Amino acid sequence: MVVVFGPILKAITQTLPSRSRDMAPVIDAAFGGSQDPEEHKKERVMIAAMSNTGGINLGSTLHAYHQRFGVPLPYQLLICDSTPGSTDFFPNAGRWSHAMALGLSKAIPLPFFIHQGFSLLFLGFLQGLCRVFMIQPASEFSVAAVNDVGPQGLSRLEAKRLYLYSKEDEIILWSDIEAHAAQAREKGFDVALEMFQGTPHCGHMKDHNEQYWGAIERRWKEVAGK
Repeated sequence: MVVVFGPILKAITQTLPSRSRDMAPVIDAAFGGSQDPEEHKKERVMIAAMSNTGGINLGSTLHAYHQRFGVPLPYQLLICDSTPGSTDFFPNAGRWSHAMALGLSKAIPLPFFIHQGFSLLFLGFLQGLCRVFMIQPASEFSVAAVNDVGPQGLSRLEAKRLYLYSKEDEIILWSDIEAHAAQAREKGFDVALEMFQGTPHCGHMKDHNEQYWGAIERRWKEVAGK
């Protein structure tokens, strides 16, 4: 098992090459240091991404693997927990700044509205910077990478997909997750969705433990049964 923790600030401010370099050790750990992509295919790999920061790290890992080996990372199941959301800035600025402020409030004891106001200004500045210098924002790249199955695609069409989400998520809209799942289906992915009742962002495992792990177990059995 390989676990990746990454602060949202680092995820959204790094360039794609920097993010990919940081994810390179994940690839080495997952495949025991092997440099043979044919050997990698023999492994059964499940990826779980939580929130958009996890999605950004996932996209960077897919990119890092493809850059090194020239083929998509051979995973069998992708679990998207409370991700991905829309990449449109203005409709989501309030939710994104709320998410960023949650992290800041733990480090700096100030009223929450100050943290959120600062976060909103910073995210707006970052968005403007990306547009001026024609840099693709990290969130845009990662959301596209997960469904990228073109000739040089980063994702495996053979892999199964499970989305875990709720309508009460205060950061990621349930409709955005369903839209991404629908796009994945249109491209040929085997997609399943599991909706939870009354749970906040990334709170499904905590509040609905049996439902959460039951949904994952059912999908993994489909993979293991092949």
